Amino acid sequence: MGRLINRIGQRYGKLVVLEKSKKKAIRCAFWKCRCDCGKEIILPSESLATGNTKSCGCGLKAWRRSGICNSKHRMYKTPEYSVWDAMKQRCRNKNHPCYHRYGGRGISVCKRWDDFENFLYDMGKRPHPKLSIERRDNDGNYEPSNCYWANQSEQIYNQERWIKRRKNRESIA
Repeated sequence: MGRLINRIGQRYGKLVVLEKSKKKAIRCAFWKCRCDCGKEIILPSESLATGNTKSCGCGLKAWRRSGICNSKHRMYKTPEYSVWDAMKQRCRNKNHPCYHRYGGRGISVCKRWDDFENFLYDMGKRPHPKLSIERRDNDGNYEPSNCYWANQSEQIYNQERWIKRRKNRESIA
């Protein structure tokens, strides 16, 4: 076991270390800490050193109670946020059921739209509840110049099977 680092008086997020705990463990020291909310908890050195634990959990509980879940823009539960999140999932999450039609085909989301606020600024609020994001070029990426809010019939017409039919008709004519 390595040398014990004295953590008494040190702050880790909302926690201040009060004293070494009497709790025993092999290869690990435990510390009694007080959260800014007043609650006292006992944590292993590793949790403090890695930064994995920053509070007693009071912040997370308040965050969940608020229903907002994103303090930066406070739009976590809006339709625009849902569209943005689903777009990223289709393109980046290999476990998403539609990944093969988006990310698997090389469709990506532009770097600018990694930030929800930029996406909202470029696309604007969804003008009508029945509209969703659409790409002008079905093989193009999700980016400001290639996306707009479209209704269901516009989206159906822009699907791969319809594009193939149009291209076949053009090649015959």
